[in-house]
Amino acid sequence: MNTFSGLSSLILVLIVGDAWGHNCSNVVEIESQGLLNYLANVSFIAPHNFSGEWVMDMATDVEFTFLGGWSIWISNNPTQGKALFRSRKDDVEIKKGDLVTFRFRISWFKGEPQPEVISLVWDGVEICADNGKTVKDIKASRARRTVNRPPPQVHDMNGRRRYVN
Repeated sequence: MNTFSGLSSLILVLIVGDAWGHNCSNVVEIESQGLLNYLANVSFIAPHNFSGEWVMDMATDVEFTFLGGWSIWISNNPTQGKALFRSRKDDVEIKKGDLVTFRFRISWFKGEPQPEVISLVWDGVEICADNGKTVKDIKASRARRTVNRPPPQVHDMNGRRRYVN
């Protein structure tokens, strides 16, 4: 009986540990999308008790042009695809297991790929990372997709398509 309960506990720990969110698409949900922007909702379970002003580091796979948020302060480096989120209150009380949630809107340049969140670190704890790939691997993959994309097209006054260089 002890062996079975120990084994079931181990399996439960492995499942919960694996589902902790290492894939960022489980943590960052796109609520609405525009032509060159999207609104995302970030939600995750607090991994430990916390008191004070929380901080979260975010990395995207490509650069972005603008990042704005609700109920958070943001410092960012768009050309590096990095941002720092901070709670607006400095006296936040969060218990382990509480749901932490906030929203942000991110924009990018025309002709550039859509930025995807590849890493979130909250109060020193990795909440998600894109399947263990390095930022360099992901950026190289995105660059290859951009190169293979056909050039942008415009229509001239006669309705014919022209490629823009």
